Amino acid sequence: MTEVQTVKSSTISFFDLPIEIIEQILPEIEHHRDLINFACTSQLSSQLVIPHHTEYRILRLGTSSSAHIWTHLARRPDLACNIREIDIELHAARPPREPSALIEDVDFEERTWEVREDEIARALGYMRRLKSFAWEHRSLSPTFPGPNERHFAPVVLDTLQKIGTVEHLYLDMDHWFKFNEPIEECGLWRMSQLHSLALRGTYEAEDWPSRSTRNAMVLVNWLNSLTSLEVLRLPWGMFEEHQTLLFFPKLRYLNIQYTESTAVVLDFLERHPTLQDLTWYSNWNFPAPSQLPSNFLPELRRFEGRYDFFEVLASRTEINGDLIPIRKFESLILHWMDEDDYFDKLCACPGIDHQALRILSLANDYWNIHELAVAFPMIEELYLPPGPVFDFESFLSGIEQFKHLKILYRSLVWTDLAIETGGVPADLQDPELQSIVNERIQALARRCPSLTQIGHPKATDWYIEIYREESGQISSRNEFVFQRPLCSRFEMDSYWLWDP
Repeated sequence: MTEVQTVKSSTISFFDLPIEIIEQILPEIEHHRDLINFACTSQLSSQLVIPHHTEYRILRLGTSSSAHIWTHLARRPDLACNIREIDIELHAARPPREPSALIEDVDFEERTWEVREDEIARALGYMRRLKSFAWEHRSLSPTFPGPNERHFAPVVLDTLQKIGTVEHLYLDMDHWFKFNEPIEECGLWRMSQLHSLALRGTYEAEDWPSRSTRNAMVLVNWLNSLTSLEVLRLPWGMFEEHQTLLFFPKLRYLNIQYTESTAVVLDFLERHPTLQDLTWYSNWNFPAPSQLPSNFLPELRRFEGRYDFFEVLASRTEINGDLIPIRKFESLILHWMDEDDYFDKLCACPGIDHQALRILSLANDYWNIHELAVAFPMIEELYLPPGPVFDFESFLSGIEQFKHLKILYRSLVWTDLAIETGGVPADLQDPELQSIVNERIQALARRCPSLTQIGHPKATDWYIEIYREESGQISSRNEFVFQRPLCSRFEMDSYWLWDP
């Protein structure tokens, strides 16, 4: 036998491996598109991947229809172990994502509205690759609906703490801290591996006052154990009095809910120079530029809040002989702009790198599309409210100057058509209106070669997606579709999760 024949005969195909080994390899494929690409290579690979892996990466469930899902996952540890992300929503505002092909083990007669405590604990316990967990149950007690309104928050959090893999945690519910007594025993306070943390909802001051030493120090000690934390959103009042005790060495994103303690916030910000993204709607007592140190938030790239505070951040004031450096903002979402000349000052602002800005959203209805294109030519996402005067042809001549524009939000394109917002229909019923919409989409797509999404004319959360042929021409097969963006709660680059 020749050497070539020897090598050929010893070559082992991936599918020659024992199925146990293959099933250890496939879960390591993280991205859905990679799973699909692998599934498309052969019929055998398709049988291995679909639906055992393609439908068992992300679960997006409504609380009123999830009981049979938990029953199914509690019975199938081989499938539950592939789950990476769980998103439980009270109102299921976004499209659900749940397995549809392999729930035959839960007969229709078995299905019930009530989630069993042992099943949810067992199912979560199998999810040893779970990274992200979000639970939105605002305005109701944190329970899964059922005849007995069982209180499952302790079970859920204790199980998540035991599996020890969750890095991104989002809880949005009222009275979320009243889970266990004594408070130290709740699994939440023992989860020290978190990279992202958002706790939203109301709480009773008499139950959890910041001046209550025992509860406050439990919170402070737990937060300080999160040394890998990069993203933080907390009710500020819960740790305001103890914020000087807190330090997060890797903090990149901070969302500060309303507070009157501007000085306290500034002190916290100054001690976290790693911050890149800040959401803070400061009150009227914002500081003068001279009150900030020259190296205040040197890494800040994204800001959402009052225009007044943006002016402070973008000031070129000289402090102790040092000129505040130019800020390279990539995203600005500015609100409460009461000055008539704010737009002119923004466009001419000397304290920011105009070439760096990629995302811009303004709340004031005074703007000029042509001036904006000259001031910020690299913008990729643009949201402007309807202006006092709107002419589509003039707008089109201005918008085409944004050579890198990818997303154009709803209010800009349809502002003169008086289209009522609301539910999203399958199509626009009025043929004349539909014709206008089509013409505008075509015109925008031709003038803006990078444009991929336009805000839907009838709903703020939906977009029209533009398809182009490989030649760059707009597809005649399917010019646009109506769809809601299927973004993840934990896409950390976009921070979709942290929008108010």
